[in-house]
Amino acid sequence: MKFSFSISFILLFCLYSSQSPTRKNIEDLKSSLKRLNSSINFQEKDTLILLTQIYDDSRELNYKEGQLKALDYRSDILYNTGRLKEALTDIDMGLKLAQNLNDYYQLANLMCGKGFCYTKLGIYHKSMNFYNEGLRYSEKIADKNKYHYARLNLYSGMMHNANNSKNYGDDLVIEYAKNAFEEAKLLDSDFENSYGWLVQAGSNLAVVMLMSDKGFVKSEVSLIEVSASISKVSDKRFLISYYQTKGFVEYEKKNYLKSIEYYQKAGKFSKDYKMVDELQFVYKKLSQNYKALHDFKNSLNYLEKSKILSDSLNNVGNKTVELSYEKEVDNKNNNFKYIYYLIGIILFLVVKIIIFFQYLKYKKIKADHLKIKIQSK
Repeated sequence: MKFSFSISFILLFCLYSSQSPTRKNIEDLKSSLKRLNSSINFQEKDTLILLTQIYDDSRELNYKEGQLKALDYRSDILYNTGRLKEALTDIDMGLKLAQNLNDYYQLANLMCGKGFCYTKLGIYHKSMNFYNEGLRYSEKIADKNKYHYARLNLYSGMMHNANNSKNYGDDLVIEYAKNAFEEAKLLDSDFENSYGWLVQAGSNLAVVMLMSDKGFVKSEVSLIEVSASISKVSDKRFLISYYQTKGFVEYEKKNYLKSIEYYQKAGKFSKDYKMVDELQFVYKKLSQNYKALHDFKNSLNYLEKSKILSDSLNNVGNKTVELSYEKEVDNKNNNFKYIYYLIGIILFLVVKIIIFFQYLKYKKIKADHLKIKIQSK
């Protein structure tokens, strides 16, 4: 599979590089990239090279739609591989283009992407603002499937954000998950990855119900509802949430070996598609399962793997926080400078006023002493 993927990439790159950039071959390349991206041994490095070429050529042609698609696609890959700083840069560039084009679908999608980045950074209040802004943009999307798809992603993001922030009640987390699941059900069957979105949204609903102590019955109903669609999912990334949820269910039932089996499946697909954040979570859960089985060697092994990935993600996140807030901090520092100047001026005036009144008081006392002397004579 790896060999055939590499051959496909080389042929695609050579074919594209040999042609002068036109809108048509840019669109053809984007279609080919989608197929390569869904392959089992997807190589994000190769895809990012081509996406950068698409963006540069689209910019040369002043083809804004091509630039926008390349930025949207590239930011998604960068996010999934933990490169948040670069993902946010692409998202902000894309938002400017989408606003110029009045492309409400891309505005909603990019706002969703920005929300996911800020959730991962732990900046939950700003993340929720981006999701809500995305929902407002989605109201202007004319295409039925694009409307439901955009809202599905936004509600999924809101669920993820509310669940991680701990500032929202369980009922609200479940409400967001239900909304996402309902939007997924409304996608036409011929919409790209419609079954995948259905499985992922149903799995997310099941797991948040489990985590909120709503019991196994309701959560397993959601899993049963989507299980019929498993065989129709071609892009296996959508099965990661499903197998994670199945693993969680079995762990809660103390069926640790079965839980490990499901988490291993989720880990395989996370590895295949370089989804670092998902893989870190799977390693953590595998460690817990092996610990419950008193297999401390495997438990420590997966815990160490999880820690290595977690440290890597945190380093990326910290750099992005610095980037995101650099301007904000500068503005705050400038504001503080003005405040200090104002305080300094006020203090200077107060001191001058005190000195002036002390001077008047001194003159009055001196005049009174002189008056007394004259009277005594």
